[in-house]
Amino acid sequence: MSNANVDLDLCFEIAVDLAIKSGERVYKVLCEKKTFKTKKNPIDLVTETDQEIEKFIFGELRKTFPTHRFIGEESTSLSGELNHLTDEPTWILDPVDGTMNFVHGLPYVAVSIALVINKQTEIGVIYAVGEQCLYTARKGKGAFRGTERLKVSKACDVSSSLVLTELMHMNCDGDENLVIKNVGNIFMNSRGVRVIGSAVMSALAVASGQAEAYFHYKLQCWDMAAIWLFITEAGGVIIDPNGSKFKLMENRMLCANSESLAHQISELLTDITFP
Repeated sequence: MSNANVDLDLCFEIAVDLAIKSGERVYKVLCEKKTFKTKKNPIDLVTETDQEIEKFIFGELRKTFPTHRFIGEESTSLSGELNHLTDEPTWILDPVDGTMNFVHGLPYVAVSIALVINKQTEIGVIYAVGEQCLYTARKGKGAFRGTERLKVSKACDVSSSLVLTELMHMNCDGDENLVIKNVGNIFMNSRGVRVIGSAVMSALAVASGQAEAYFHYKLQCWDMAAIWLFITEAGGVIIDPNGSKFKLMENRMLCANSESLAHQISELLTDITFP
């Protein structure tokens, strides 16, 4: 589908408005979480918030763009099926990225909205809840924190790089050991490794030049759709951790400030797959 058939300016304007409104709502719940926690299971709270935000955002988008397609974490979880990605305009949403952080009151939480056309992200809008700050990106027009343009760092070697990742249960025999092995390999060869519990916030750190790379093997398209654009518009690259081409509908990514660094890190990793 041609982008000429889509009013990208209007899409961007509406996405920004919805991200701010939703982010402010998530921030309010995050601040009130300790009060709610005495009354209900915190997992129930985050699920309710996820569903509330997704219903609000998709509901508002459908009013203006009834022919567009929609992929969201909560609707996918409820249906048990992931919508097929086509060339049609598709909104991909993570209503609360950093779920475990949200449950425990940590600030590394984000609302992530992406518009994908022809399987390429055209618009990315992220509200960083803890910062109460809006990040925006448009294809060919740059990535921004507020009005400040984002730019990746210039470190060119793993030895001078801060690398972000996640520690997670893979639910596959032996794969947890590979996770630890990979983290150890990067730790021994880099300036340091950090885990902040949010794919979106981790990738924004790379796009902002605060870290040099981020990798993870257990993601979904809603984790990656917006940050794909932020990384590339900030001058970075995104590949599969095994060194091959990045694919949005697969579950893994490695982003870095340069092609060279991405492949240096890839060579230190043992590939992990899961059903």
